[in-house]
Amino acid sequence: MSFPLPKVIISSVFSSASKNYITYNNMSDCCRSGIIVGGIYNTIEKNIISKCGDGIYGGIDVYSSHNIISNNTFLKSGIIIRAYPNKIVNNIVNGKPIIYIENSENIELNGRTAGQIILANCSKITISDVSINHTCVGLQLLASNHCCILNNNFSENGIGIKCNGSYNLIINNSIEKNGDCGIWCDGSFNRIEENKIVSNKFQGMYVTRNNIVIWNNISRNLYNGLRLGGDNNIVENNIVSYNGLDGI
Repeated sequence: MSFPLPKVIISSVFSSASKNYITYNNMSDCCRSGIIVGGIYNTIEKNIISKCGDGIYGGIDVYSSHNIISNNTFLKSGIIIRAYPNKIVNNIVNGKPIIYIENSENIELNGRTAGQIILANCSKITISDVSINHTCVGLQLLASNHCCILNNNFSENGIGIKCNGSYNLIINNSIEKNGDCGIWCDGSFNRIEENKIVSNKFQGMYVTRNNIVIWNNISRNLYNGLRLGGDNNIVENNIVSYNGLDGI
């Protein structure tokens, strides 16, 4: 089976291109990404990207560092980062700001209006009482540790929460009706507790190794409730019911 290529490719994952200036493009209804950034020192600004990216892919998918991504407008799309440092400023998704924080610590985002939140190489960030919908990934933590994610709503995104980091607390969040996965956690030593993870269209939760998953409601997800992708996880006292394929 073949898939359509992204509408604009700055650099694919398999090659590199640098010092490009991508601006004033209008991209929509991409099967995967709108723009893939794989080289360095690119500037991507003032583009309009709608309905591109499903959580596995982003409207702008950043595989490299030292790029500038600014003043772009997203509709039912957003940014996914896989590398840093990058300068990501003044971007909007669904009329709300994309909050991008890099190399920072001891910040509280309580009740903030955001269309998407992305943390890169951060620690001790608290995010609470935030509601994010209709973007590729509601909250992304890349190489971010000791953060607290509390009392939020991440629903109807591609992926609700994508956590690559350690010693984070993900507690008492509502994560519902996301198009792919509710929580995707490929970090270690995270504690995922008392969340409502229901009616996601692929699987409720995916975790790799050395995580604690307790007291969650993981129900009515279309395929798996909880998928374990590694060893030494503690999974206790969860409600896992009415999932389409396997519970755990």
